[in-house]
Amino acid sequence: MMRKVIGKRSSGYAAMLFIIIFILMMLLIYIVSVVSNVDRFDNGALSFLIIIGLVIFIFIGFFTCHVRKPLHMIEADDEFIFINYKDKTEKISLEEILHATPRTMHARSLRYTFGSIIIHTKEKDYKIGTIGSVEDVAFEIMNVVREKTV
Repeated sequence: MMRKVIGKRSSGYAAMLFIIIFILMMLLIYIVSVVSNVDRFDNGALSFLIIIGLVIFIFIGFFTCHVRKPLHMIEADDEFIFINYKDKTEKISLEEILHATPRTMHARSLRYTFGSIIIHTKEKDYKIGTIGSVEDVAFEIMNVVREKTV
């Protein structure tokens, strides 16, 4: 039984996190260079530097967690769909799947192609996040379910 890859980890989410980290690092370098040229160092600048450093640390943690996820997040064979999480793999029978709902990420008026997919079954809903091209993946899941169950 050969597994077919349906959904992959999003590279757009990693790129977005990397850009945010880069911008925050440049801001931190700029503020440090401006503050180091000032004769009087006040507590407001120090607390601002600490806050920016903590935010950078948090975004590096998000980036690390995202990169540690498996590359092939959703796979299918003749009988099951496999959802690969970081630590475990869920196995869902194709007969149990009712439908798959794509949830794209968005920010203000910007809508990304990556997001999460919710697979609805008779007993439970399975959510897997940061999938690239979520609408295409949800369509492909439903095609696999239709082909194998009919």
